[in-house]
Amino acid sequence: MEADLRPNYFNTWNLLWLEYENIIKAKRISRLELCIRYILSFKEINKIVIGLDSLKHFKEIHNTILKSPITLNEKLDCNDLNLINPTNWKIN
Repeated sequence: MEADLRPNYFNTWNLLWLEYENIIKAKRISRLELCIRYILSFKEINKIVIGLDSLKHFKEIHNTILKSPITLNEKLDCNDLNLINPTNWKIN
């Protein structure tokens, strides 16, 4: 989501979000495309679970999955369970 729509809970990781936004701009791709294509670049991952909210969103995801994976030189990994585990998110 756009930075101005992101709940304040996620401000702890602003440097990570900034790097994420810089990569999106440099590669000229959507947030969704970066996320999916990056995840698909890991050979250890053979399945992903994605939520969607419309047929349009489904088609966008499907078309993205058909593209080649993206590997990144930039560091986007994070081991903080307060970010990577949605059950820990404190957003109301």
